[in-house]
Amino acid sequence: MPSVITAVAGETKIIHCNAVGEPKPTTSWSPPPNVNNIYENKDKDLVMINVEKKDQGPYQCTATNVFGTDTFTVLLQVKESPVVKIKTKHIAVGKSTTNFGIDCEATGESPLNVQWYHNGAPVVKDGKHIILPDRTLLVLGVSSPNDLGNYMCVASNNLGSANRTAVVYEDKGTVTCDSVFLPCELMCGSGVHSGVIKTRGGEVIWENAAASPPYLASTRNGISSSALR
Repeated sequence: MPSVITAVAGETKIIHCNAVGEPKPTTSWSPPPNVNNIYENKDKDLVMINVEKKDQGPYQCTATNVFGTDTFTVLLQVKESPVVKIKTKHIAVGKSTTNFGIDCEATGESPLNVQWYHNGAPVVKDGKHIILPDRTLLVLGVSSPNDLGNYMCVASNNLGSANRTAVVYEDKGTVTCDSVFLPCELMCGSGVHSGVIKTRGGEVIWENAAASPPYLASTRNGISSSALR
């Protein structure tokens, strides 16, 4: 009966073959097909780098000397920590928007728990918030600024947790501001945009929103952006 060992996806795993005999036997490994992230070290152990789910299966060690041959099989099982992906990370909500959806692709070892959070609070499934079987979150009846903000998808299992965030912001369209950007604000990504310039040249000031990382200064298309003074 093969010996069973477990690895976590992404780690380096060493599989030993403890062959004894007189004279000392030579050893060789027979991995499953299509496994190419392996090599033998000086002790003839099998070293697997960046283990993947596709690498699981039987690994056979064959020991041979002048008196015969023996084999030993190790069955590798690969467990996966959670991985979360959100394709649409910025969602604009306009005056005519009544509903919006946010995708969440979550993978990992079962049982895998997936939970949505809105501005840090768990999303409760009700008539307004619907979570589809593919984990997409639908928000219906968008009617107030309370529906905007950060939506985080969190996946967890016994190996850990992972999360990704989408930002839902109000699309105010084209806004014209004066030179000191006093009359308007526009939510864009994770910052509050304090001015919109329609032509090349000029400066845009960003104000940090909530606990988001500070905005770093940059210049693109002739427009300079910097943190709020």
